[in-house]
Amino acid sequence: MESLNELIDFLDQGTRLDIKTLALHHVLSLTGNFESRKLLLSNTKCLKYLIQLAFSKEEQKSVNKDAFFSLINLSADEIDAGQMMHQNSDLVQMLLDYILDEESQFSDTACAVLSNLSRGRRNSQIIFDKYFTDSNNNSLNNASVSLAKLLQVFCTENFNKTNNLDYLAPFICNLTQLESVRNSILNDLLIIQRLLPYTTYTRSIIRRGGIIGAIKNCCFNYDYHQKLLSSPDIDILSRLLLPLAGPEELDTEEMDKLPDDLQYLPPDKEREADPDIRTMLMETIMMLCSKKECRDFIKEKNAYVILRELHKWETDDKVKEACEKLVQILIADEPEKEYENLHQVSVPEELAQKFYDFETKELEKNFQ
Repeated sequence: MESLNELIDFLDQGTRLDIKTLALHHVLSLTGNFESRKLLLSNTKCLKYLIQLAFSKEEQKSVNKDAFFSLINLSADEIDAGQMMHQNSDLVQMLLDYILDEESQFSDTACAVLSNLSRGRRNSQIIFDKYFTDSNNNSLNNASVSLAKLLQVFCTENFNKTNNLDYLAPFICNLTQLESVRNSILNDLLIIQRLLPYTTYTRSIIRRGGIIGAIKNCCFNYDYHQKLLSSPDIDILSRLLLPLAGPEELDTEEMDKLPDDLQYLPPDKEREADPDIRTMLMETIMMLCSKKECRDFIKEKNAYVILRELHKWETDDKVKEACEKLVQILIADEPEKEYENLHQVSVPEELAQKFYDFETKELEKNFQ
């Protein structure tokens, strides 16, 4: 422990460059280990020095970079991330200011740190309450960053000429764990319109997956489902189905019932390549099926046909299972009136236990 503390002391900005660089390399290698991260964070000077090295404009770029990568690794665990924010209450604000500066050279790594820090509902709540203004640009903590501003920067191509800011997507997804954030997004038509095209964004799976995760989280606000589905300015169903659609030819009757954006797709049309994202898209549609009027809308738009062709093409068993569950909802007889809202149906305790036991056994099979 004493030798570790001596190593950390060499991270001080006043240390000779070659010694400081060597010490930083050692610290970076240590951050890849769970137990070592705990030891490093037990010395409060470690985080202090790493933050100074990461953000300093006087340091060499290689030093900035290694310090940022050390912060990424240190924040990989949710509990450690919370400890980091407790040790240095300025860290999140420094990251936000750095990312919102279009001249910053390591914004991508700063975004990754921010994404790690916001894992878990508790950490997301701390970040949003302390560092963001509300929908009326008010703040109890004199915060200057609004969700709308962050999303504007995220959606602006080449905002930063040397960084793509893709890791803002999982950060945004983490924030949508909070109902207040989901409400802010769902109440702003412009924000929704800016986010939905990312369901088919091909350049970055990080950006695409993060935003699809955020959209899925937003669908936990069930009162907005009808608006999301029926508003022609949003058309969420087409955005969710398009990545699942392939180049298959359909007969005219089936084709005409599909939304316009899903008709007569080109012969080279490719489906979403990532199985986890395909599953997430179907889970989102499944959530939108919670109310009868929404199920009726999805059925009328012939979503079943897209899912049918997907199931024929699909090779991943877990994705197939998700597809089958969604199809079952769409083709099953409608429940009695008092059970129409699926998310409000209460399950008897004995049945809930049976479902739990069954799913536990299924999970155990998957890990054998």
